[in-house]
Amino acid sequence: MNMATAGTATQPAGDRLNIIKTTIECGRIELARAEANLENLKKQQTGIEGELADLGVTPEDLDATITTLRAEVDRLLGEAETLLAEPPKEEEAKTGDGTADKHAA
Repeated sequence: MNMATAGTATQPAGDRLNIIKTTIECGRIELARAEANLENLKKQQTGIEGELADLGVTPEDLDATITTLRAEVDRLLGEAETLLAEPPKEEEAKTGDGTADKHAA
């Protein structure tokens, strides 16, 4: 409940006081929720920082590491696409006994 709409001077003092008490109680409930949420987020942060440490990455280096890994993924995908687009070489198309592999063509 908003204090601006909590009451007017024409309402009895007891009613206005009850409105104020209700508003305060709602504020306390919201504060407790926010504090619990903050505690949960701090635990998550600690867990994530631990996982990053296990990977050898500091939170400060995370963006640069992600950029490097994305570039490496793109490079490797491009390399794989290039290799798949090339026709197999004659030596690679033969099996160990010198005959042509049926799947190579």
